[in-house]
Formats: sequence, C-alpha cells, structure tokens
Amino acid sequence: MQARVRVHAGQVIGRVDPNLFGHFIEHLGRCIYGGLWSEMLCNRKFNGPDAEEFGVVAPWRSVNRGPNTFFNHDNTNFYSGNQSQKIIVRQDDGLPHGVRQGPLALRCGRRYRLRLIVRQEGLQGPLRFALESDSGRPYVEEECLCQEGDWHTHEVTIDCRADDPQGQLAITFRGTGKVWLGAASLMPEDSLDGWRPDVLEAVRALRPPLLRWPGGNFASAYHWLDGIGPRDRRPTRLDPVWGALEPNDVGTDEFMALCAILGTEPYLTVNVGSGSPEEAASWVEYCNGAADSTYGRMRADNGHPEPYGVRYWGVGNEVYGNWQYGHIDAETYAHRFLEF
Repeated sequence: MQARVRVHAGQVIGRVDPNLFGHFIEHLGRCIYGGLWSEMLCNRKFNGPDAEEFGVVAPWRSVNRGPNTFFNHDNTNFYSGNQSQKIIVRQDDGLPHGVRQGPLALRCGRRYRLRLIVRQEGLQGPLRFALESDSGRPYVEEECLCQEGDWHTHEVTIDCRADDPQGQLAITFRGTGKVWLGAASLMPEDSLDGWRPDVLEAVRALRPPLLRWPGGNFASAYHWLDGIGPRDRRPTRLDPVWGALEPNDVGTDEFMALCAILGTEPYLTVNVGSGSPEEAASWVEYCNGAADSTYGRMRADNGHPEPYGVRYWGVGNEVYGNWQYGHIDAETYAHRFLEF
C-alpha cells in the first residue's frame, strides 16, 4: 500500500487566525524591568530589606559610612509604599555622605532624566547627585537646595561625558543633618513613554499580533490597582510568585502605551489565584468603561479619557498546576470561571 498526499495550493479551505501565535510579557527576571522598560535603577523607591549593609536598602550602598553617620529604614516618614531611606549625619567630618547604586551602563553623549524625591531636616548645604565611575570620579554632577519640611521633587536632564558599563549614581550631601530619600529615577531621555526604543525595534520586527500581560504566573497574585496613578506613589510589593520586589512602575496604562507603540492587540489576564470577580470586573471597567463610570473616571483622571477597548481577557493562568499561586483543580476552576 502506498499513500499519497495531494496539495491543492490554489484552494482555500479555511483561515488561520492571526492571533494563533501571539506573544506575552511577564514581570519575571529582566523581561520588563531591565529589559523592555527603560528605568535604570533597581528598588528606586527604597522599599524592602537590607542585603550587605545594615540600614541601607538593597541594592543601594552607603557612601563614606562612619561612626557618626547612620542609615535606617524609616517606616513612619515615607513617600511611597511603607518605607524610605533615612540618612543621619551627626558630626561633620568634611566628607560627603549618602548612597549610590551601580553598575549602570552609561553612554557618552547620552542625555538622562534624573528625578529625586527627598525631604530634609537641618541640612545647611545642597544635595548632590552625580553620575560617576565605580571609584567615585564624577562624569557629571548637579546640586539642588532642598527646603526643610515636606517632600520635594527635583528633576534635571544631564549629559553623560563618558562610556562606562560600571557607572554609578551617587546621592550625597555634606555637613550635618537628616535626609529622607523617597524615590529616585534615572531614564534615558530617548525612552518612548518609558519603554526602550532599541528593544521596541527588536520586538516590532516580530510583528506580534497580540501581547499578553501581566503573565504568566505573576498574574495569579497581581492586583491591578497597585499599578495605576503617579508611578512614584505606587506601592512596592513583594511578589509571592517569583519572590521579587515589584515596584509597579509598569501597570495598565504603561502596557496600553506599549501596545499602541507596537500596533498590537492587548490581552489581559485577570487574577484568579488571589483575586475576585469584583476586582476583575473593575479592571474591565477601568479599561473599557466610559469616562463617567467609576473606574473609567479613574482612567480619565490618569490622563486617558478614551476607553482602551480591550477585547481579549484571560481568566487565570495555569491554575491546574501546583506551582501556581492559588492553584485549584479542574472542577473548582469551572465553578470559579462561571463566577468570573
């Protein structure tokens, strides 16, 4: 017996859905932070634990720590989440004191937007921030005077004067006083709504018909309200799925901007692992509701009066697996699906 396969190339028998092979991004490793997203600082809102130095929020490091310089987590006075970085200098030793972070891949001639949210008590001189080498040699530095009292935001655009893959950002001051760091941000000026143009170019070449977000396993513990509003104010959460600190800098509006830049269809996965049908419904209203609805008004207040018109929604992610946060069996999921 001999089998034959005959192909009628000119005969159309059906249509392949363009969304059959979509793509998705997840808050995991360097997929978003350190990958697609252009923010260069880690733990920029100073939340979470120490690592190598007592009182210094990881991965930040102290500058000129000494017997009269103290570093603390402050969980009473903070700008975002539930913590700030507090620095106290009780005796002037003539040295600058503060924190630094690196390595940062700095490029000569590139412009960077630097933003710092800070408050102080008893500081006599300016606050200094600099892009510098690992040894402390400055490439560019700026100073600002910060009034005593409430939180103040300082923003500058700076030009880097050297290529250095091991560059650092240092935030320091001289003399005595108390300084609280609430948030910091360092982004290349050429970022597109916060996204890296070089990575976007590579993704655009893939021509993804749709893009799924926020996961993946991450979706099973993600609460969308954490990711809207002013980014510096959004809370940092410990993600129980991947065990990482989630700054919530990339939320619904940032993802929608990404889809618009790429010309791709958004596909959102609602939280079944620790969420509720009510939370999912409010997210749908935020994305698709009129500007005079409860959550549509929140979207409009965040600068997006027109509904996004999201057509594709997923109810949970891999809920059958015991690796999944809030995993359940098939029958239970069927009941949960009907609730959603």
